[in-house]
Amino acid sequence: MLLSLLACDFDAVVLTETWLHSGISSAELSSNYVLYRCDRNSLSSHLSRGGGGLIAVKFELNCSSVHLVDCESLEQTAVRIILPRFSLFICSIYIRPNSHVDTYARHVESIHQIQQMANPDDVIVILGDYNLPNLVWTFDDDFNSFLPLNASTEQELALVEPTLSSGLYQINDLLNANGKLLDLTFVNNPDRVSLVDYPSALLKVDDHHKPLALIVNFCSRMEDDSSSRSELDFSRCDYHTVNNKIASLDWDRILDHTSVDNAVSTFYEQLNEIIRETVPLKAQRSRNFNQPWWTPQLRNLRNRLRKARKRFLHDKTPIRRRELHEAEEKYKNLQLESFRKYINALQSTFKQNPTSFWSFVRNRKNLTRIPDKIVYQSSNSDSPLSSANLFAEFFQNMYESNSSQPTRQYIDSLPSYNLRFPVLVFDEDVVHKALSSVDATKGTGPDLIPRSSSRTVQRCSPDQFLWFTTNLCARVFFPRLGSLHR
Repeated sequence: MLLSLLACDFDAVVLTETWLHSGISSAELSSNYVLYRCDRNSLSSHLSRGGGGLIAVKFELNCSSVHLVDCESLEQTAVRIILPRFSLFICSIYIRPNSHVDTYARHVESIHQIQQMANPDDVIVILGDYNLPNLVWTFDDDFNSFLPLNASTEQELALVEPTLSSGLYQINDLLNANGKLLDLTFVNNPDRVSLVDYPSALLKVDDHHKPLALIVNFCSRMEDDSSSRSELDFSRCDYHTVNNKIASLDWDRILDHTSVDNAVSTFYEQLNEIIRETVPLKAQRSRNFNQPWWTPQLRNLRNRLRKARKRFLHDKTPIRRRELHEAEEKYKNLQLESFRKYINALQSTFKQNPTSFWSFVRNRKNLTRIPDKIVYQSSNSDSPLSSANLFAEFFQNMYESNSSQPTRQYIDSLPSYNLRFPVLVFDEDVVHKALSSVDATKGTGPDLIPRSSSRTVQRCSPDQFLWFTTNLCARVFFPRLGSLHR
C-alpha cells in the first residue's frame, strides 16, 4: 500500500475493507497521507480477520476525524475536510454478509448524525461495502440517481428507506465481475459529485468489488490559500539590504528603559519584520519526492502519469483510458523495481552501514505528526489541535501539582556561601567563533529565528550569512563595541 499511495494524486483515498490490525502501524502504509482507521475489534465482530475501514487524506488538506455516538460496534470511520467555502464529509463503512438488521440501523443513525453536523452547502459522501447483492438499482432521471427496484428484506429496507428519505442519493452502478453491486455510494448532492469508472486500481482488484473514483466540484484549498504552503526562501535573500536595515536601527533607544522580557519581545519583533520585508517566499516542495529509492527516470514517469490522469478526467474516451492505464503500469513497475533495488541494497550493506537500515525501519514504524486521537482523564481529542491542547493541559497539571512555594523557614535554613564570580567579557571574535560553530543545516531554535540552509550558504558569499548574524548579535547585545568591519 505504501507504493500505491505514493503513486496516486487523489486528495482522499477510501478503502471499505482493509484487513488491518493494531500490529500494522499507519507509518508503514503512507508517508504523504493522514490515515484514519477503524480496524476490526471485539465489539464489531467475533471474527479476528478481515473487515476494517480506512480513509487517507492528503497532508495538505485541513482534516479531522468525525466523532459519531454509539458506533463502536461498526467497522466505520468518518472524516471532515474543511475547504474554503464548505466542508466535505466522508464516511466509510464495511458490513459483513448476513449481518443483523440492527447493524444497518446503527449505520443509518450515524449518517443522520453527519447530516446534523453539516451545513447546507457542505458535501456528504458515504461509501460502503454493504453486502446486499440482491438489490437491483435503476437510474431515475427525476432524481438524477439510482433507485432500488426490489428492496424487501429487513436489512435492505433498514438501509434504503431511511437513507434515501433523508435526502441522500445513490450514484454507483458499477457492477462487479459477478454482475452484483455490493458497494454503494450515497451523496447529498449528485450535481456536485460525479462517479468515474477508473481504469486502474491502487491495489489488487477483488472480483467482488470494482474500483471507482469520485470527482467533487470544489476549489482546492491549496489554490485559495497559497500562503499556507509557502516558506521563506533565504537563497534569494538580499543580505546587503538586511544588514543595512539592521544597522539603521537605534538599538539603544529601542531597548532602553524596559524590562528584559519586553526587550526580548521587541528585539524579535524588529528582526521578524525585517525578515518579512527582505526574504521572498517560495512554494513548499511536495512530500512525495522524499523517498530514497526515487530516481530521475521515476520522477519523469510520475509527471507523465499525472498529465495522463488529468487528460482522462477531462476527456473520458477509450483512448485516454488506455493511455492512463499504460502510464500507470509503467510507473508502478518501475517504482516496484526501484524499491526492490533499494531494499536489496539495505540488506546487502547492513553490516557495513547499519544506520541506513535502522533509519528506514524507524521511518516505517514511527509517526512524527501529532496524533488525532488521545484520551486524557475524561476528555477525548478528535484533531491534532485538540490533542496538543490535551498534552498542554497534562503538563500544566503536572507542573502545578509538583510545584510549591518554598517557606521562609526553608529558605533561611539553606547554607550560604561567599562566592566571587568573575566578570564575563565577550568581544566580537568570541561571538564570531560561537556563531561559526552553529550547524546551518538545522531547523529553527526556541527563538523561532530561521537559520540558513546549507544550500543558502553555498549560494551566498562564504561569510555572508555568518556576517549577518555576527553583526546582528554584536550590535544588539554589545552596542558599545560599535559595528563590525570587514
